[in-house]
Amino acid sequence: MPKTFISIVLFFTLFITTNAFAGVVIIVNKNNPIINISSSELKHMYTGELKLWDNGKKISPVVLKDSNPTAIKFVSSILGIDMETWRRYWAQKLFSGTATPPHQEKDESSLVSYVSEESGAIGYVMKESTNNSVKVISVDGKSEF
Repeated sequence: MPKTFISIVLFFTLFITTNAFAGVVIIVNKNNPIINISSSELKHMYTGELKLWDNGKKISPVVLKDSNPTAIKFVSSILGIDMETWRRYWAQKLFSGTATPPHQEKDESSLVSYVSEESGAIGYVMKESTNNSVKVISVDGKSEF
């Protein structure tokens, strides 16, 4: 009996832990032909250095509020910097007039909605926040981070 109980507890602990740390995915408008980009391209899109898709459409990166846990995970895992460095980077770009910061949404459902309506949009959300109105793309062949 104790072995069965322990097995059940371990199973549910694993299930809950897996869901709690589900990965961030990169999404684009479902009509965007892209299926994979490099991590370098993604970083350049979010730093304003890469402005056009291969088809000539303007890239419209969208972000979540800085305090959002998904935003923090994206900035650290994908861009390789901390949130304070991210804020300073965009404050400097905005002040110097060299670039406009990415569009910001209040939550993941709003971000998904924005990406579904904006043909050149690219964004990030937790995997469970996606729906069929957007397309999940891979980065360096990986679909989740």
